[in-house]
Amino acid sequence: MKKFIYLVHVDCYTGYFNPFNWDIGYAPNTERVEFIQNVVKKFYPEYQIHCVRDFGVEEVVKKKIDSDKMYKLVQSKIKDK
Repeated sequence: MKKFIYLVHVDCYTGYFNPFNWDIGYAPNTERVEFIQNVVKKFYPEYQIHCVRDFGVEEVVKKKIDSDKMYKLVQSKIKDK
């Protein structure tokens, strides 16, 4: 069975989604090349990479980005107290 990693462009980020274990990652577009090389060579060398324009995959990655931003905001507010 072939395994795939999906790459998407979301806002100012390049992200990936692994549907086999729901692993999600992203990086700013300024670090796109290094990010993709790390995903391909280090983390998932046996997977095939597919660049897609899929609303579902984009939405999953966008939700991860938004939740991480919200988490950082809450953490900074807690430290300020």
